[in-house]
Amino acid sequence: MTEQQRYIPTPDGFLMVLRQGDDMLARLGTLMVDEYIPSAMVSGFGFAGQITFGFLEFEAREYKPKSYENFEVTNLTGSLAWKDGKPLPHLHATAGSSSFEAVGGHSS
Repeated sequence: MTEQQRYIPTPDGFLMVLRQGDDMLARLGTLMVDEYIPSAMVSGFGFAGQITFGFLEFEAREYKPKSYENFEVTNLTGSLAWKDGKPLPHLHATAGSSSFEAVGGHSS
């Protein structure tokens, strides 16, 4: 795994390790392009220095974002697909704070 390439192949897919400050959606998009991935399921967990979730305002059909500091992602699930020739990760996650407050939503 090189500085630029933050993933390695496994028998069932890929293992990606992100570092503080990495753009998760951009890294997933790069993986999709580099490895010619037409679609996939994603799961993950780990510490996030800063995380932003979106809450879907259904009638407006847009996500309202909110950011959090020093939360641990306890579950991340989603899919990788393409839209208009570009990678489109679609992720949802739950994260918890040191006071055991849980938050979650669309990962944006």
